[in-house]
Amino acid sequence: MTAPGLLVALAAAASAGLLAAWVVAAAQASRRPRVVCLMYHRAAQRSAYARLRGEERVFTLPEESFDEQLGWLRARGHQFVSADDVAAFARGERTLDDPSVLITIDDGCASAHARMLPVLRRHGAPAVLFVTTDPAAVIFRAAGDENRRVTDEEIRVLAAAGVAIGSHAVSHRPLSAMSESEIRHELVASKRALEEVTGGAVRHFAVPANWYDDRVLRIAREAGYDTVFCSRPDTVREGTGAFGIARINVEGHLDLAGFERALSPRAIAQRRLVLALRGLPKRVVGPRAWEAIRRDVLPRIGADRLSPSRMGTAVAIAIGGGLLAALGWLLSRGG
Repeated sequence: MTAPGLLVALAAAASAGLLAAWVVAAAQASRRPRVVCLMYHRAAQRSAYARLRGEERVFTLPEESFDEQLGWLRARGHQFVSADDVAAFARGERTLDDPSVLITIDDGCASAHARMLPVLRRHGAPAVLFVTTDPAAVIFRAAGDENRRVTDEEIRVLAAAGVAIGSHAVSHRPLSAMSESEIRHELVASKRALEEVTGGAVRHFAVPANWYDDRVLRIAREAGYDTVFCSRPDTVREGTGAFGIARINVEGHLDLAGFERALSPRAIAQRRLVLALRGLPKRVVGPRAWEAIRRDVLPRIGADRLSPSRMGTAVAIAIGGGLLAALGWLLSRGG
């Protein structure tokens, strides 16, 4: 085989492999009964959102969009369920109406209380807020009072309103880069601190930035958590297990049509492919180096604006381009 032919064959094989992986992932995401866990972070007034740049436009959404999305879910017959409901469903202990949705909020910024709680109340939606307990953690260093950590009193107000309080570790640093003793401190100290604030048990944990491994899952069990939520895009299906519960990040720039598309099995499968591709450099350089690259390098070259939806479009174009190139080459050879 000639060198061009070999390159075309490799491109075709890679495209076919990606396409097959997408088909399998879409089939898995469409299985019923299923629950969709949505992952939010921060909310802001639309005027404030318009001034945001870079990845903050991904991890923050306009308060009005949050309201529209919950209204759309309710109008389309989605049942809002709690973290305890999803945990029992994932363990195979109970069934849930299909479609069901869980609202999860990561980090513990003050906007969860100021902006998101009124919307949750308006729609009668339970939620779970995963709080990073150290107010000095880097996740709270963005400008603006509503990006500070929620106060203890705000946590108690949220809990009294039906928002479950879960842990997001102490410092929001990559757990898989830590020793076992450091991981244990992050999980145990945050759990204890939140239980002292709420006066109740903290049973749910969400992995910061999706940096976890088997040690994190094991220590979470030993620390007394009932669940571990991650950032792997997928639906939750009955009996799939409560340690590594998949969630779909809701990017702040999505309009209502984009939000609807993001919940489709095809889009979820696309996100899974994107996550796998984005994860390659992270796995190569390791969590500490990647976090430094993400913080200091990607914003300078504009790569922090590569949202999953945009990268998914690029992956789809690459698959189609590879298959078309292979087809064109085969036709030319046949002629």
